[in-house]
Amino acid sequence: MSIKICGHSHIAALLNGYRLIKEPAFKVDFVPLTGAEYMNRDFTQIKKANVSFTVDRFQQAFEKATGETHFSTKHIWGLVMGGYPNRLLGGAQWKNIRPAAFWEKGTRPVSLAQLDILSYLDRRSLQNFIRDLKKTGVDVFVISLPLSIRDYRPEDTAQQLKARAFMHNRARTNFKDWLIKQNVDFIDVPKDLIMDDGFMDPDYMVMTKSTGAPDFDHGNHRYGERMMQEILDYLKRRGYTEA
Repeated sequence: MSIKICGHSHIAALLNGYRLIKEPAFKVDFVPLTGAEYMNRDFTQIKKANVSFTVDRFQQAFEKATGETHFSTKHIWGLVMGGYPNRLLGGAQWKNIRPAAFWEKGTRPVSLAQLDILSYLDRRSLQNFIRDLKKTGVDVFVISLPLSIRDYRPEDTAQQLKARAFMHNRARTNFKDWLIKQNVDFIDVPKDLIMDDGFMDPDYMVMTKSTGAPDFDHGNHRYGERMMQEILDYLKRRGYTEA
């Protein structure tokens, strides 16, 4: 079996980080897809007992990188494709919407049940994809994206920051709990890259050329190197050996 990591824009950090590791324990192939804009709906199918993409851009990129038409059971697949709601919680509407525990005057409270439904809907297509892979016997694990950074919305008050960290962590926890039920391993962000308030250390994020500020979503080569080492260590623990 061989190791393949498949994902959208976040795969760049992993590839760049892998190149920094001297004598990596295992050879890893990278399967970059196009942007994640189609992930708000189902984007895969099971056809003749194999999983493939229904979005042409994804399928074309997949075939170009692998020379194959579907997710083969000959490989172990790592996915770096989302799972928690930066795009949801980063919206301006969340400035005045809070979990009830963080309510303050002038804000609209939402229940945890409502929050859980919204975050589930945001990742539903990814969960359906993972479920399809498991149904067809594909060996798959999931790789964490970088956590939210404090300056996602620089104008946030202290209470808004606490609420956003809570919502982001709850969505991550719900996703990880679901993966456990599916018997899918999760490679998490090393704890020392997370600050005491629950946000990502911005030193591990890409710097935006136009502003010189950290990218809101994407890790840099240092983040990628740390995550790739976590992945290689995970494969060692599994007892993986190259053919």
